Amino acid sequence: MKKRVTIHDIARKLNTTASTVSRALQDHPRISKEMRRKVQQTAREMNYRPDEMAVNLRKRQRNILGVIVPQVDRHFFARVIRGIEEEAGKQGYHILIGQSYEQVEREVHLLEKMGKGVVEGLLISVSLQTKNYEHIQRLIRQEVPLVFFDRVPEEISADSVVIDDYDAAFRVTEHIIHSGCRNLAHFAGPSHINIYRERSNGFLAAMNQYHLVINTDWMLNNVLTREAGYKAMEFLWRNRKKPDAIVSSGDYSALGALLWCKENKISIPGQMCITGFANEPFTSLITPGMTSVEQHGFEMGKKAASLLLERVQGKYTGKEVRRVIIPSEVLIRESSARAKNEIKEKQTNHHK
Repeated sequence: MKKRVTIHDIARKLNTTASTVSRALQDHPRISKEMRRKVQQTAREMNYRPDEMAVNLRKRQRNILGVIVPQVDRHFFARVIRGIEEEAGKQGYHILIGQSYEQVEREVHLLEKMGKGVVEGLLISVSLQTKNYEHIQRLIRQEVPLVFFDRVPEEISADSVVIDDYDAAFRVTEHIIHSGCRNLAHFAGPSHINIYRERSNGFLAAMNQYHLVINTDWMLNNVLTREAGYKAMEFLWRNRKKPDAIVSSGDYSALGALLWCKENKISIPGQMCITGFANEPFTSLITPGMTSVEQHGFEMGKKAASLLLERVQGKYTGKEVRRVIIPSEVLIRESSARAKNEIKEKQTNHHK
């Protein structure tokens, strides 16, 4: 019995990918007219017949976008998902959400499953564990449309939507310095993740611009949870020389530091100023209210979905990688405002 011709056979003959062949056979606008013509002609010459079940499956699964996030219970990611869903819904698309739970193995598994034709494109924010991007490079080789948001692997050539983490960290550090603090400690995230590296760089740039001494013993890495922030604050206070401010790369570690200070009768902001990053809902509900950075996740999600749909629908077929920066805001609250007139929920001046 003669072996059935598959899209993989056509792809080998034309030295292209099975994904390109599949889209060309469906007259997808993302594939050039010339490539569509070549694929369709080769398919006829090779007597290709599509698998009826696969065709029906594709029809049922059309108009679905995949979303991979570390955790949906984080306010920021929940807002991003709402933005994605709103923009996708406007254009007749549904979304399929997967959580990596900050585990690279789970991220790889989710992308492999979704990348097998389940979705038309993917929106991704990588896990904290992700250091090797071969599983994402595979999707790019298969020509699966991708857009990254927030945590963006700089090694990958794909569209992305971010805030200017460097600028936001610079501005919040500058605010702390203007409040009178001179001995600043920094809670950093893992440096292989772009957002945490940029937040640390922004902190350091502000310290250098104002000619303040950077105490490397006070630059604490991988401090992102409430428990880690609590222990880090305890460690810092044991030293003979003590900081008078904590500039954190996240709200949860800043919360841990704030709770330790309250338990140990350290006056905030009198003896210690504390700032977070992400504007989780609790930051405006605790006492004292915590200064933080609003990242506008909803707008980020809408823009990311818009970029992806332009790729999926063939409205943008350029090879140039697009990077969109969403404005951020420093929200000054009681945890760092030593003068009452400093408190404001919006600060939109950008460091250049």
